[in-house]
Amino acid sequence: MGKTLRDCCLACIARNISTISRLGTFLSVRDKEILLERLCWHGLLTTQSIPNVTYHLFSDTLQRVNLSYCNQVDDKLLEVLSQSGCRPKHVTVHHCPNVTNRGIISLSKILWDVEGLKLRRLEQITSEGIQSIASKSLKYLNLRRCHGITDAGLIAIIRNCPNIEKLNVNRLHKLTDASIVCIAETLGSRLVELDARELTFITSKSTMAIGDNCPNLTRAVFESCVRLEGDGLIHITTHCPLVYLDLSLCYKVGKEDMTNVVAAIKARSSLQRFVCIGMTVSSVCIEVLSSTPSLTHLCLCGIQELSDGMIDMVCVCVWLCVAGACLHCVVHYTLPTPYLAPATPYLAPITPFLAPITPF
Repeated sequence: MGKTLRDCCLACIARNISTISRLGTFLSVRDKEILLERLCWHGLLTTQSIPNVTYHLFSDTLQRVNLSYCNQVDDKLLEVLSQSGCRPKHVTVHHCPNVTNRGIISLSKILWDVEGLKLRRLEQITSEGIQSIASKSLKYLNLRRCHGITDAGLIAIIRNCPNIEKLNVNRLHKLTDASIVCIAETLGSRLVELDARELTFITSKSTMAIGDNCPNLTRAVFESCVRLEGDGLIHITTHCPLVYLDLSLCYKVGKEDMTNVVAAIKARSSLQRFVCIGMTVSSVCIEVLSSTPSLTHLCLCGIQELSDGMIDMVCVCVWLCVAGACLHCVVHYTLPTPYLAPATPYLAPITPFLAPITPF
């Protein structure tokens, strides 16, 4: 794919930002946003260039700020950004290891109108940093892999931003039921997506609260939430119009509970994608899944009980991913159909639906 003239010009500007006089006056707001993003990605935000970057690109008109994968993004840079007077709608600070609570507190001063906020993989921030964030307009919040955040910090930001619709707390390992209950009770019917992957301390108390308070939840990820049990998951699938559900590696959910969860899914008739990697399922469970009219994507990786007969039942699915021990092989997401059919002849009836297999 060739570069456009605009891309070539921006690349040239990025390499010569320190030598172009009055650069900021010639750039559109979008050009400034793209340049800032690319300077971070390509390691061009150096000690020598930072003064010119902040002078030419930090303006009160910025709407999108993306600072990702850059060691030079630190508290001082975020303080300068907060002093620029901008009120961005979308902000991303991702995998910048030198950002601490001090920088996030400075950043929070310009987040009153923010609609999308991603603070991901920031190892040094804790609850102290995010408690200062408050925005009535925030709709999407992603705190993935900010391991220092505890219940106190998450509860504070949820109460300060009560209109969140999409929330990602993936791998915040210190969170407990207190956080999820607060999310459910505070956000209520506004919450439509929740990624709670690897929250190993949450129990059925959390899933019960979600089922009671979040009637519009359509996407839920509980992968590796190892303390969840069947009663809470049945409650969610009964009361929430889920379109996507991931229960992978929730080992406390037994075969009978899984069958009841699937029965609730079929009764609700809204689920389109279901992921249950490494779970214990019965032939009855597979039979119910195969007759669920809304289901279009099904992932059955790592299920040792999987048999030829079970595979035949799910021929109605648009995509199928199988990596069960009973097959004595692993079918990768990107494996093309020609390699798949000879290895597993009983998949032949559904090979028209398998090209190409893609990850969810």
